Amino acid sequence: MAYVSIMTYVEGDEASNNRTRLAAQLADRFEAMLIGVATSAPRPPVSANGDLMAREIEAEVAAASKELAAKEKQFLSLASQLNRQVEWRASGALPNDAVPEEARAADLIVIGNGVSLTDPWRSLDPGAVLLKAGRPVLVVPPGVSSLSGKKVLIAWQDSREARRAVLDSLPFLQQADEILLTQVCEQDESERAKQSVRDVARYLSRHRIGASAGIMLMSGGSVADELTRIAEREGIDLIIAGAYGHSRMGEWVFGGVTRDLLTRCPVCCLFSH
Repeated sequence: MAYVSIMTYVEGDEASNNRTRLAAQLADRFEAMLIGVATSAPRPPVSANGDLMAREIEAEVAAASKELAAKEKQFLSLASQLNRQVEWRASGALPNDAVPEEARAADLIVIGNGVSLTDPWRSLDPGAVLLKAGRPVLVVPPGVSSLSGKKVLIAWQDSREARRAVLDSLPFLQQADEILLTQVCEQDESERAKQSVRDVARYLSRHRIGASAGIMLMSGGSVADELTRIAEREGIDLIIAGAYGHSRMGEWVFGGVTRDLLTRCPVCCLFSH
């Protein structure tokens, strides 16, 4: 498996610029095409008057077009380098529809972890992308503009989503210097968890990838808290995890690993669903 096309969502702010820089570095590392995608869906008119409504729509479409042109210019200024393949895609659809649709052209999607509940016409919901894209999604926290991927933590759970994440992350794992394969579990799950991580370590070894496998018993707090503590202690800069092994609604109402990593994790996370 290889990443031959990497897509990043362009929003136009500094966090987005950092993601573009990071995605460009990954494109160079994996000799992949870099695709920028942006959206600018016209907001619905607020007037009920026919003539005034038409003028509002025209003004909104013009503003959306201008916004997309500015995002394209910024993306190309950051991403266009000698010998790097770059492609630009612009959409007038809502971000949560456009990005998963454009994902058909990419092996890896790079997005941020923020979401605005007040502006659905501009804000991308990372949870929606994880569920709909059908591709691995690299979620980048604000302020992060590079990713070495030299020390990687695989947050294992014996689930379909985690198996998918391990497979989808093989290009990163093949280039890593150190890989920690860990399942955070309760005491009564420990024996089964040990067997599970040993099997995954053997699977990786057949791909000529070495990983230190073990378990971590819950010591208070959430699974995501434990994973974050491991990452900070070991100098991890990439966590690999399955996304939404339970329903997304259940995670957001009752709590869950995916939700907590999306909202609180200070390092990049590669998710698969």
